[in-house]
Amino acid sequence: RPTGEPRQVTQDAGGVSFPTWSPDGKSIAYLDGERLFIAPVWRREAAWAVPAVTDGQFVQWVRRTGTLVVCARWGASTASVREVALDGTIVRPLPFATGSSQEVELFDFDISAAGTLLALQEWSAQGDVWMLEAERGGF
Repeated sequence: RPTGEPRQVTQDAGGVSFPTWSPDGKSIAYLDGERLFIAPVWRREAAWAVPAVTDGQFVQWVRRTGTLVVCARWGASTASVREVALDGTIVRPLPFATGSSQEVELFDFDISAAGTLLALQEWSAQGDVWMLEAERGGF
């Protein structure tokens, strides 16, 4: 059961979605429209936008590294998933191939508790869920 009074974290935001806690519990990442923001929750500081993410569709923190995994269009016609540092630097793209010749529209995903697997949902005609195993030990 929650205790205390609720406190608003975002202000004047329109279309905020997919809030996700940072591994240290001090910030929340979220999408506002298609831009990615980080909001400190225990200090009264303004949220800041993560550069390079301007067309985001889904976001989640990587517990092991403190980076973010972001599904976005990245200026392309279809979305892809990339690991992104808080300064907007692309740590690495996460390759994804279904073996199909048609373009795949990725939407959301979840990282396993061990941080070694990524479950991806694609929204093309099939609407399937795919699993991607992490390279270099984990996400």
